[in-house]
Amino acid sequence: LGGFIEVRVGEVAAHAYAGAVRGKHVLVEKAAAEAAAHAALATDAESSELALKRAKRWAVESELRFESLSEAVDRCRLQAATEGSEWAGQAA
Repeated sequence: LGGFIEVRVGEVAAHAYAGAVRGKHVLVEKAAAEAAAHAALATDAESSELALKRAKRWAVESELRFESLSEAVDRCRLQAATEGSEWAGQAA
């Protein structure tokens, strides 16, 4: 094949799912960091209410993003297991 390595479409799909997992992980981390930052801003009675409200919103957002991440991990693992090759397994 002229220096190319033969791969199956399912193996490439497993690695594409892994890329999506990495991207979703970053989004979860960002939302969690926002929640922590807003919670840290709650230093006095006046600012606490608004800061805690925003922290709760970001906490909920991080949970929603985590659910999406978890589903993406499951898809990646399933695809890798379905293919059964070593390279597909590296994606999981």
